[in-house]
Amino acid sequence: MNRTPLAMSRSLGLCCITVMMMLTSCDKVDQEGQKLVSTYARVLVERQTGLDSASTAKHIDSILKASGYSVEEFERQLRSHGTTPQNLKSFYDSVSTELSRMRSDSTR
Repeated sequence: MNRTPLAMSRSLGLCCITVMMMLTSCDKVDQEGQKLVSTYARVLVERQTGLDSASTAKHIDSILKASGYSVEEFERQLRSHGTTPQNLKSFYDSVSTELSRMRSDSTR
């Protein structure tokens, strides 16, 4: 299989574009995942510290809205992380790390 330099250059170019698209989409997935982790951690803190259920529900709605989620979308995203035990563990490990970071930041 003898390829001309132009054909090899095109193949290499297409390969580079494909890799860049994959990296960009992975970064977006990571950003979306981090947004969900951060939002869920804030919701957990609110549930833990809220004084009454009506006030807590309003604060949680505000947290979701500020993060760009509707209640339905937020719940759908959370459910999507429970598809396998590994996904669920990974998600909750990330939430635990975020809660620790939040606790550390609040004591400074």
